[in-house]
Amino acid sequence: KSTEDEVGADMGLWGQKISLNVTHYEKTTTDVLIAVPLAPSLGQTTTQFQNLGRLSNKGWEYTLTADLITTDKFGFNVVATGSHNINKVINLGYQASGAPVPPIVVNSDQQHRNGYPVGGYWEVPYTYNDANGDHILSRNEVKMGDTAVYFGSPTPTHQFTLSPTLTFFKNFRVSALFDHQGGQKLLNLTSRFRCALGNCQEDFDPNSSLADQAAAIATNVSSTDAGYIQDASFTKLRELSVTVTFPQRISRAFSARNIDLTLAGRNLHTWTKYRGFDPEVNSTAGSNFSTSDFLTVPPNRTWTARLNVTF
Repeated sequence: KSTEDEVGADMGLWGQKISLNVTHYEKTTTDVLIAVPLAPSLGQTTTQFQNLGRLSNKGWEYTLTADLITTDKFGFNVVATGSHNINKVINLGYQASGAPVPPIVVNSDQQHRNGYPVGGYWEVPYTYNDANGDHILSRNEVKMGDTAVYFGSPTPTHQFTLSPTLTFFKNFRVSALFDHQGGQKLLNLTSRFRCALGNCQEDFDPNSSLADQAAAIATNVSSTDAGYIQDASFTKLRELSVTVTFPQRISRAFSARNIDLTLAGRNLHTWTKYRGFDPEVNSTAGSNFSTSDFLTVPPNRTWTARLNVTF
């Protein structure tokens, strides 16, 4: 069951050349199916699904359209969109005994917990100190924590897109699409897998950073993935296209009303601090909440050419 409140506003600015739409939404979902633990003495399945959970989603959405320049020879317009979302598990419910349903483990690194985002990353943290200053960490220089702590959300908390378009003489158009997603974390399971096998640079190279050495040691000592839950925020140049519309005299020579040629490229560049190949990959895409990067092929960079002829 879901209840949703949505409030929006749409306004025109600067002689209707700029249009701004703002929407605020708050959605509460109840009776979410929860796998409630059963007593082992029943001799049956270990869990039973019951409608107990309660979730919250709230946020803002924005759309800005601006026709900044419109003349016979030159045009420039921009479309920008943005959103900010906060999701939270309000309550997982209670067992028949009256005890709260314990945190639900999605996988070894992600859990559903009251008061935190759905499928949040939880791991045992660690600290490190290069006590002798030799820039090489030993196992006794990495100290493990006592219990798992929250490391971040697997889904973006904010997203923005920017699409500018330039038009020259109504026959030449250049457009682009920039996409930013931020606030999310991603488990770099590829690096973790290699280091657990002793097959990564930080396992043997003293020139590796102390942070990388500590992550590898912590994984080998206690199997914690804390050092590989990495910031996956990114900005991408999703698309860049150039369209040429041929003059009417050329179109008529081919008995056509209109001819245009478009050259376009996709996934042209990514700005990110993520340490893996691409912060947008997910090796468990078929799962509801599980996210990780494990030997996953990143999105392809593609170029296309399209000729449109209208008769």
